[in-house]
Amino acid sequence: MLFFRLSGTTTDAKEIGNLRDKYGMTDRARTINIKTNTYNQKHPQSSYLFVSSISEEGVSVGIISRRTSAVDSLISSYLKAISVTLLHTSVDEITLAGMKSMLRNADRGGFIDDDDEVLERFGLDSIGQRFLMYSEDVIADPVNNLEDKNRLYEQTEHLLMRESMNDELFRIYTSVKPMKAFGHPVHYLIQTDDEKARGEAFGILVQALHANSRLPSRRYVSVTVKPGDELSFSRLDSLYKSSIGATMVVHFLANNVTDSEYASADRETLDKVCDLMKKYRNAVLSILCLPLECTWQKEHILEKTGNTSFVELKDKAVSGKNAIEYLKLLAKERGLRGDKRLFEKITEPNVYTAPELQVIFEEWDSI
Repeated sequence: MLFFRLSGTTTDAKEIGNLRDKYGMTDRARTINIKTNTYNQKHPQSSYLFVSSISEEGVSVGIISRRTSAVDSLISSYLKAISVTLLHTSVDEITLAGMKSMLRNADRGGFIDDDDEVLERFGLDSIGQRFLMYSEDVIADPVNNLEDKNRLYEQTEHLLMRESMNDELFRIYTSVKPMKAFGHPVHYLIQTDDEKARGEAFGILVQALHANSRLPSRRYVSVTVKPGDELSFSRLDSLYKSSIGATMVVHFLANNVTDSEYASADRETLDKVCDLMKKYRNAVLSILCLPLECTWQKEHILEKTGNTSFVELKDKAVSGKNAIEYLKLLAKERGLRGDKRLFEKITEPNVYTAPELQVIFEEWDSI
């Protein structure tokens, strides 16, 4: 599901602002409401367009669409249908939460009859923080493909999975671009105990795939699963469905004990995620994030997802010179220079994970 906001200015804004009646609705809003209903009856399943607000500052239009290729033509036909001409327009992809806000404003302004009915029409009514905790965001729109490509490579420099990440970036950027994004030949397994690196890794992937026409949407939805969590299959299914064309990121904060008190619930949760991943694997990109040491969870996922192809990105533990280089990068990010007191904390033949090196750095920086 793709969500967009069209913004623009119109010469009708001042007129509309002066037409408020005692019910708080303008004659113009009533007219737009009727024309909006008529227009959207022609696209009952594939799209929904509506005016969210009109003021002297401008006009805001919301677009819900199942297809990216149709957005421009939908906007043009809708504006013609409601007899609105916009100048200085811009179209931005927004989150589901942003779309819900636009629908509420449209309902209050009288531009649509019922925002809940629109959400129900697209199966979005059962998605909310009170049902299933999740977060979502939209990555930045690429400006220059070459500059963005170089920037993404630079972002991998301080990741301990940079070797496998760079290999995947090379594959994404050198493969022939499809005419349009369709299906997902691979999905991703990210293994790290570094929360910051985890977020950077899937952010890099989403940006690169979208820039190369392999992902229609720049939006991603993120769900975190803790040991013992029991997820509602229907709620998760609705969330996956709302992410068609976008990316679903699932973080498993699991332990590696197969006989723990949470093991049974964890397997059930893994099964639910795997079943939904297979169900939507051609429509939703899945990025599954696991701890560095998680043998049975990883094996379980690979077994349950059958012939689904994964690219595995895993942090490497480092020692000696490589560990010192990582500390230097951490210092550089703070505008500092490492010294002997910092580097002598690295001792052979010990190996270090990213979180362990970050603790060493923070202890040094605090003195």
